[in-house]
Amino acid sequence: TKVSSTLIPTPNVGDAAPTGAGVTNPYTAGADITGVDATTNRYIGIYEVDSNNKVVSFKLIILTAGDIKVPAPVTAPTLPASPSPGTNPNTTKVTTPVGAGNHLVTKVSSTLIPTPNVGDAAPTGAGVTNPYTPGED
Repeated sequence: TKVSSTLIPTPNVGDAAPTGAGVTNPYTAGADITGVDATTNRYIGIYEVDSNNKVVSFKLIILTAGDIKVPAPVTAPTLPASPSPGTNPNTTKVTTPVGAGNHLVTKVSSTLIPTPNVGDAAPTGAGVTNPYTPGED
């Protein structure tokens, strides 16, 4: 097999099997092919070769998102946030460190908020403050 970010030309019968980056030789049918995605490395060349590593047959596969196993979601780690009474009536404030280049978003809800996964979009809509400055009401 060969994984590529560009269209793989159809080889001729008798051409040498490909070598180099992105090539798995030999490939066992049914084994996972790594390094693929649905936007960049989406071209897979499947080569049947003889005992001299010469091409006997070929199939070009262009992957779509449905052809690739989605990685299991990773639950977002817990922030070391601490609430304290706010400055104004009926408020609270939260303090927590924020990573360089990141900011906080708060959501106030009357129902339990499920823990998001790493990479999920920040919440929007009613009850959301984006950005939230740690220590403010």
